[in-house]
Amino acid sequence: LLALSPEDVVPSVYLCTNRIAPDYQNV
Repeated sequence: LLALSPEDVVPSVYLCTNRIAPDYQNV
């Protein structure tokens, strides 16, 4: 991911947080 431009890394991070966030919100 770091090999790609930072602009591509940021969206990927949001995708990961979006997968984790709902789990914490349910708690």
